Amino acid sequence: MWRCWIGFNASHSMAAMLFGLIYGFLAIAHGSLLFASPYLLLVGFLTVGGFFVLGKLYWFSVPFIGIAISSACYVASIIAALALTVHPCPLRGSVRSEALPCQPAGRVLTRLPHFR
Repeated sequence: MWRCWIGFNASHSMAAMLFGLIYGFLAIAHGSLLFASPYLLLVGFLTVGGFFVLGKLYWFSVPFIGIAISSACYVASIIAALALTVHPCPLRGSVRSEALPCQPAGRVLTRLPHFR
């Protein structure tokens, strides 16, 4: 019975990590694909929402707080993406770029500082 318990917990932990890795990669490397797809956003929201409900019902407080924070970050990222779609560059003299949502005109920036 103990081996079943460990296997159950390990497999569900791996599912949560896989979700985070896939959606994290999509957000960083293919943000335009992720935030332009209502299907991916809905699946992500339902998955995070399912983890949130499971956490509230069955987990200890520390994992629940972690999933609550990640849920809030997921919703905030969707709101931020929608805000950038409506107002891509609120700064005066800025242009929209795929690498960065807004960057000053005439200045080249990279996403990761160690790749300059």
